[in-house]
Amino acid sequence: MGNSASLKTGNGQYWLGIELGSTRIKCCLVDRDGQILSTGVYLWENVLVDGFWSYSLEKAVAGVGKCYLSMKRRFKEKTGLTIECLSGIGVSAMMHGLIAVDAQNDLLCPFRTWRCNNAEEEASILSSELNFNIPARWSIAQLFYSVRRHEEFVPKIDRIFTLASYIHHRLTGAFCVGKTDASGIFPLSGDGSYDRDGIELTEGLFRRNGCSLELKALFPPTLNPGENAGSLTEEGRLLLDPEGDLRAGVPFCPPEGDAATGLVCTNSIKKGNGNISAGTSVFGSFVLGRNLSKVYPEIDVITTPDGNPAAMIHCNNCTAGINQVMDLAEQTLSKVGVQKSKTEIFEALLQSVLDENNTLDHQVYFNFLSGENLMKVGKGAMLFASSQQGKMTIDSIVLGQLFAAFATFSLGKELLDKENIVLDTIFAHGGVFNVEGVAGVVLASAINHEIYLNHATGEGGAWGMALLSLYSFYKDGMSLCDFLDSKAFSNHVFVVQKPNRKTRLEFLKYRKRFVDCLEAERFLGEALEKC
Repeated sequence: MGNSASLKTGNGQYWLGIELGSTRIKCCLVDRDGQILSTGVYLWENVLVDGFWSYSLEKAVAGVGKCYLSMKRRFKEKTGLTIECLSGIGVSAMMHGLIAVDAQNDLLCPFRTWRCNNAEEEASILSSELNFNIPARWSIAQLFYSVRRHEEFVPKIDRIFTLASYIHHRLTGAFCVGKTDASGIFPLSGDGSYDRDGIELTEGLFRRNGCSLELKALFPPTLNPGENAGSLTEEGRLLLDPEGDLRAGVPFCPPEGDAATGLVCTNSIKKGNGNISAGTSVFGSFVLGRNLSKVYPEIDVITTPDGNPAAMIHCNNCTAGINQVMDLAEQTLSKVGVQKSKTEIFEALLQSVLDENNTLDHQVYFNFLSGENLMKVGKGAMLFASSQQGKMTIDSIVLGQLFAAFATFSLGKELLDKENIVLDTIFAHGGVFNVEGVAGVVLASAINHEIYLNHATGEGGAWGMALLSLYSFYKDGMSLCDFLDSKAFSNHVFVVQKPNRKTRLEFLKYRKRFVDCLEAERFLGEALEKC
């Protein structure tokens, strides 16, 4: 092998996927069959900066390096090899938000993330102008918010990035984006480019608000799956591998959004298939066989990596309540001298929640750590409430948080049902499904449709991004769909989780209370914000 202590491209081909999620940055290394060889993780959190949810971009870059080192060391522990060469790299991240830089690539304002719901009015104006649903979290809505307020940085904007395209640019110097990520910046046309008529209408809207910006020049150009999107620079290699072992020149595939990697890591990019990603937020992407009959404020229309329209239902909040219950359990055990890992606590808490004697009668739980646009909740508040007849137990609290995690999403999904959109197969992924037969059953019961889980669900988007990078190796003469079917998923076994009748009935009773108590949630969110 030449140098037996190093991993060289000529002796074995390896591809790396990186995804910056809302609480974790993850790396996933795969071989030419898409099999996972090593993973890495780095924990981080968003913060409120001047009323906007944000992340430090320098911490994001540093976090990618720490995540890579974590993966690299695990790989060396397992194989004895030090990674020097890779065959491909891909970067994915949370979609939407606003990263604006000037001509010197200096950041003009703190990164505003998908979680910011400040641009509701601007989103409504854009949606009406374009006759296309523009959510408040989309980049164009966030930009229009700044334009309407004449924020001083706006005239200085030279380029707009998504988080994935920004990290990609730091590593390669290339300014580009994949189609799914691009479709959360601005609506795309059928050929995968930014919609020309929409650009003209929006630029006119901006001019009426005293701002002249050439939007097409600001947005990163869109690329197809597998296209060359630059290579690792000398500067980039030291950001990715601060220990300096990795060589420059590794080719990159187009950077993508987490909706794209969710579709890819579940092999759900075919028409009639869908994917649900559950983490800090929960969103479902469902590949459409036909256009929706009208514009829905609750449903985004995005684009799959290979260019097909998909309906997205996005909720800002999902597992925050579950995570807080786990933290409380960990603190309680620690107080009495019992040390358990979060994984052990999670597994223990979920084991008995679907017991037939567990009930949520007279109780309601809200998991709105942040605002929830789909429910018209501007300011979030975590809320547990029980009437005098209710009996709160640890099992009912955990079940309540699982129901809360999918309650808002299920209401959005019912709009697709009313459109008679036929969905053959719905896949799901996220760490919440790692305990088999619990969260998966709750989700299936909430949307009244069976869901499919596979063994790689816990790796999620980082694995999906590794597969998109690997596709660059196979793309000649093979579509992305064919690649996923014949290569990446040829040996995968899926677990089917079916709706449970009792759980479905319990969930519907709970959801009615959830909707009926929304006014209290809105009041508390606003009141606590003022305290």
